[in-house]
Amino acid sequence: MDKLVEKILFNKSECDYLLSLADNNTFTASKSVNHRGEVSVTDLISSNQVKIDFNLELKNLILNKFFELGIKDVPKNITLIKYIEGDYLEKHIDNTHPLQYKYKTCIIQLSDEYDYEGGEFIIHEDKKEYICSKKIGNVILFPSSTIHQVKKISKGVRFSIVIWFEKKHFTLSTPII
Repeated sequence: MDKLVEKILFNKSECDYLLSLADNNTFTASKSVNHRGEVSVTDLISSNQVKIDFNLELKNLILNKFFELGIKDVPKNITLIKYIEGDYLEKHIDNTHPLQYKYKTCIIQLSDEYDYEGGEFIIHEDKKEYICSKKIGNVILFPSSTIHQVKKISKGVRFSIVIWFEKKHFTLSTPII
């Protein structure tokens, strides 16, 4: 698949650290943004999330892991998402109006693949489906204009992080990925 990077970059203890960042925060229902810029709970997504601002330790961890991907800086925050039984994310793209600034979408798999059933992260391109690995620490980086989804969770809990990068976060004006 063109311009898709999928690689295990985080170990279990690093994933546990990332999960621990939400300990003092309350998860709220995930929301989507429509073409008018209105944020609301919709049928597009059923999950809970918490936004986490970057601290120095988190920023250093992410930049060290993503250096080889050409990333030189990070956005203001990350979103930690919790999917429980029955939760899903319908097919969509991330950079529709008014979110055109989203250049690359990054998913970090925090749950062990045996912690849940269902919940496959699928990328759709050229009428083909690419099912991403559910292994803990797996990173998926792809253009934010790519159609993707998370299938319904049938059992257990799936945690992941999403980071939306802008062009300015990359070392090259035209990233190689």
